[in-house]
Amino acid sequence: PKTRSVQCPAEKAGEVMRQELYKNFYEEIPYNVGVKVVSWVPRSNGELIIDYQLDVLKKMHVPILLGEKGRILSQVRAECTACLLYTSDAADDMQCVDLGGRRIIKKK
Repeated sequence: PKTRSVQCPAEKAGEVMRQELYKNFYEEIPYNVGVKVVSWVPRSNGELIIDYQLDVLKKMHVPILLGEKGRILSQVRAECTACLLYTSDAADDMQCVDLGGRRIIKKK
């Protein structure tokens, strides 16, 4: 039998983002980044738009997360998209997942 999660799809998407951050960064960085799904919008054409907010504790981690010209965060985004498309529980019946606007906010 299939095992079903009690997490809502937005929580699963947040976990996927955390997982990709852990895979792409080392030491303290992924443990000091808060991930929040701020928007989950299914569109009539089958697309799913997910907006994340990444909260960091240290200002010096922002450029590390972004990478040169945003390349690292773009890579993490692409890996999240692939993972969400593969795990149909997070994107049931969606043809496409777009991890829309990403915001990195330094916590005070």
